[in-house]
Amino acid sequence: MKGIWIVMIVTALLAGCETAPEKKEIIAKPGQRIGVISLVDEHPTHAHMGTTIFNNFRRDSASNWGIGSAFEQMISDHFANYLELEVKALEPPNSLRKLRTSIIQHNSLGYYLNEKLEPEIARVGLNNNVDYLILLRPSWIAAAPNSTVGTSNYGLMSKCFLVLCSIDPVMASEIVVIQTSPAKYLGGSHPRFGQEHHMRMEASWDPRSVTDEFLDRYKELAIKSIAEAIPAASAAAGLR
Repeated sequence: MKGIWIVMIVTALLAGCETAPEKKEIIAKPGQRIGVISLVDEHPTHAHMGTTIFNNFRRDSASNWGIGSAFEQMISDHFANYLELEVKALEPPNSLRKLRTSIIQHNSLGYYLNEKLEPEIARVGLNNNVDYLILLRPSWIAAAPNSTVGTSNYGLMSKCFLVLCSIDPVMASEIVVIQTSPAKYLGGSHPRFGQEHHMRMEASWDPRSVTDEFLDRYKELAIKSIAEAIPAASAAAGLR
């Protein structure tokens, strides 16, 4: 009987334990090349804002938003100045430019990067001989129905290029750190290693209230949010 109890205890202990995924640290060294691609439009579109909000925006203000360039510059400055890595802004291929509105595909589980476009993105990194590729892509901005509160969440994530990661529907934009060599892996069995950083601001989405000042403030908060989140994701991806 004693032997049976020992076997049961050992079995229960083994059943309750999972093998921790092996995390392969990738340490970026000074002089390594980082490519940055922005797929975020310079002004809001319904593809990443939601049709209701997009239709309420003052188009003349929104047309000069410049959020994609601002994000790209912030990330480039961070990696170049703080990590001593060579940063190169890369132009997305024509196939990606033409398919901006198809970058996101949606099902009941959330938002995904269009699977057919991933090889195109990886090819840009390989063709430009960069060690890592940072991708800024649009997702979705949502405002609560019948509310004057607009919620915008900017998540910072790192993942292996070969792993498709679902995106929370309320995430407005993400930054993906991709190793350009398919043989390398950022570590672990789960593709999310970055730390999500959330930003919340209150504003009326009435079209008359969306002024140039509002957009400038929105951009300022978004850039600050991403700047604060970059170090955590950099460390998680082994970029130290």
